Amino acid sequence: MQVKEPLLTLRGIQKSYGDTHVLKGIDLDIYPGEFLTLLGPSGCGKTTTLRVIAGLETDHAGKITLEGEDITALPPEKRAINTVFQNLALFPHMNVEKNIGYGLKMRGMKKDEIARRVENALSMVQLDGQGKKMPSQLSGGQKQRVALARALVLQPKLLLLDEPLSALDLNLRRHMQGELKRMQKELGIAFLYITHDQEEALNMSDRVALMRDGQFIQIGAPAELYDSPESLFAAAFMGQSNILRGVIGGCSEGKAVLEVGGLSIPCVTHRPVLVGDEMALCLRAERLHYAPHPTGKIHISGILREHTYIGGVQRTKIELPDGQILLAQRQIDAQDECSVGSRVFLWWDMAAAALVPWRDMNHEN
Repeated sequence: MQVKEPLLTLRGIQKSYGDTHVLKGIDLDIYPGEFLTLLGPSGCGKTTTLRVIAGLETDHAGKITLEGEDITALPPEKRAINTVFQNLALFPHMNVEKNIGYGLKMRGMKKDEIARRVENALSMVQLDGQGKKMPSQLSGGQKQRVALARALVLQPKLLLLDEPLSALDLNLRRHMQGELKRMQKELGIAFLYITHDQEEALNMSDRVALMRDGQFIQIGAPAELYDSPESLFAAAFMGQSNILRGVIGGCSEGKAVLEVGGLSIPCVTHRPVLVGDEMALCLRAERLHYAPHPTGKIHISGILREHTYIGGVQRTKIELPDGQILLAQRQIDAQDECSVGSRVFLWWDMAAAALVPWRDMNHEN
């Protein structure tokens, strides 16, 4: 199978504001037609990375290439890259058609060609017949579509989206996630999407680049980051996780025993470990199960302390002998046979619990 060449590459990108190092020598490849999401907490460098790619930040070290051409020093208007910003930045005094066609007009395109491409763009974002409306007459979702159309009408090779759905309510945001993914696949344009919302990243992306403190912690398919985190930060940031900190008490090829508060927990490991290594077991809440009697799988017991209900989901807190609280989550499909205050026995699939090195997440490299 032929491996695709990257559409855009970043190599050794460093960016500082005074004494603050925002990007610390990052490398990234973006491939033709992919939906790549930069995910991470506020202040990790996501938007700065986007601005560097767009050409809005030029005082930086490193090299940027687009289809093999060095564009590091090119101004934004010379790059075949467009951006949809968080605030959308629609012109309030222009109707929808003029907003969408503005960039084409600045390029000196003829009126009839502008009209044709604007009409196609309106159809693409399902706003047929809305061209004469002013931005003030549009809903939040419609404004979002106009901003997308204005960027897409320029036929960029790469579209950058900086948390474009953050101002929408939950239902509309989920609807627009589906619409964005649909349009991206239909157009075949590479999207670089910025978000701090892990659910959004997991639902929409072909690949996710997890950022922290100006560096990429892990890059891979959503399932890879969720099921096989490579660090404690990735394990804790993605999903609802229980983190069991302990020391390796025994190990053989592919397997280990983690000693946690007097408990010996069998684990699967995909990395070399040694007896005495301080490690953490990442156990997703939806993969932790419990029963009123031992199941013969993993012999750990605790006291059920609390049930809470969120929609069709039940969340249960279970206290271990050392006082640590674990969270189990499941769909409500039947009456739970375990009551608050009762002893329960825990079990999970060992292969579904990731073993990662323990480091204080405030100092993790």
